[in-house]
Amino acid sequence: MLRSVVIAAALLCPALAVQAADHDSARRAVEAGKFKPLAEILAAVQATHAGRVLDVELENGPGGRPYYEIKLLNKDGQRVELHVDAVTGLEVSAQNRPPGGLMPMGTVLRQLLAAQPGLVKHAELEEQRDRRQVYEITVELADGREQRFVADAHTGRMLSTDGSRIKPPGTLQPLPDLIESIEKRYRARAVEVEVKMNSRGAPYYEIELQLPNGRGLEVNVDAVTGKVLREEPND
Repeated sequence: MLRSVVIAAALLCPALAVQAADHDSARRAVEAGKFKPLAEILAAVQATHAGRVLDVELENGPGGRPYYEIKLLNKDGQRVELHVDAVTGLEVSAQNRPPGGLMPMGTVLRQLLAAQPGLVKHAELEEQRDRRQVYEITVELADGREQRFVADAHTGRMLSTDGSRIKPPGTLQPLPDLIESIEKRYRARAVEVEVKMNSRGAPYYEIELQLPNGRGLEVNVDAVTGKVLREEPND
């Protein structure tokens, strides 16, 4: 098993100072063509993620698959952590990331609503083409505009936004609190939520959960009272 190789990024010169005994084994893996050269990986990372490299560590993922854990300081002064496959040089997909790396959806929504008050109409965990995990969030504002936000699922930082005109919102349960309550109740992670209307025109939240065993569960919750209306496995 590989031990962590901690690499302090020398930001003002092309060399990287390696501060661990496993540096030689990592170098041999690169020379043997098993690993992508770290210089190439960092160049690709900085081409897609604006910021300053603070630290790089070589770690083992599930099944012993090696990956680089790269910490950046972005232009907003926030620390960002990326995981890059040491063999392919690609950012590690959601299936291969170490667990616990995502910010809870409720936390991201609370931060967003503190800056941009409104009614969350839809929120979903997605993976972009570059394998970055994001929350795609649609907020209905008090003036009737619908605003779409994309937030980094690991840091909560807003990446983009756009807007269009729709009808004014109604009065529903605060979604961040509701999601946190449902996650606690089912000991699960919310990956998608959407407000819908039943046959009588009453609003409810359709929340998709990922259970600890990896299975999916769809829960319908009354948007006014917060009462669970229906549960259905979603495999």
